[in-house]
Amino acid sequence: MKKLFVILVILILIIILALGYFGFVPGVSALFGSNQPRDLGVEYTIEDYQQAKVKAPVEIIVSEGDVAPEKSLIMAGSVDVDSSLTSAELTSILGEEENNWRYNPITDFQVLIGEDGSAQVSGMMHFDRLEGYLGATGGSYSDVQKVLKYFKLVPDAIPFYVSSTATVTNNRAFLGIGKAELGRIPVPQNLLDNNISEINNFVSDVLAGYDEVFVESMTLDEGELRFKGSLPESIESYR
Repeated sequence: MKKLFVILVILILIIILALGYFGFVPGVSALFGSNQPRDLGVEYTIEDYQQAKVKAPVEIIVSEGDVAPEKSLIMAGSVDVDSSLTSAELTSILGEEENNWRYNPITDFQVLIGEDGSAQVSGMMHFDRLEGYLGATGGSYSDVQKVLKYFKLVPDAIPFYVSSTATVTNNRAFLGIGKAELGRIPVPQNLLDNNISEINNFVSDVLAGYDEVFVESMTLDEGELRFKGSLPESIESYR
């Protein structure tokens, strides 16, 4: 489950970058506002984490060593999953395992699922890990580089916030982004609205590229993420 949620969130952010949101003057770092992510009020216990691991039984194998990005994250096998996870359970998986992979681009992650089927996510995005992340997951770093070159003085990590609706049916994503921020700077809503089809197509293509992942259905409802499909039986990551 961690793999799925990280893919969804980071791809939204990468697409926003590639679309050219970053148009600010280099070096004006004060524009980004606070250096801490928004606190969504989601707290979890070790019991939440243990329950989440039962519901999404993906074995996490943490290894040590200096390996190339494409060899730093290895998925194997497939396990059927038909479960619902709460905001605390989702946040617990991401929080407890965020340091298990050296190229994990998101830390301090919180996810809050509303009763109305909406979701809010916040955390820290690590730009200095994007090249390794994309190398490991088969993405292209060249588009991101075209944007990041304008921001030589931006910190390696900055806060992000996204509010959205999301459903996935047979690996086909249907996302709606209500609001997105980097630091405390909002992404123009017309930019999000005008490119939502491209965002959905990109996420769908990535999901289809993983043999170990199949999302028969994923919905957000009544404060829970409901997932039916398959996830990797194991994920080996290098720290």
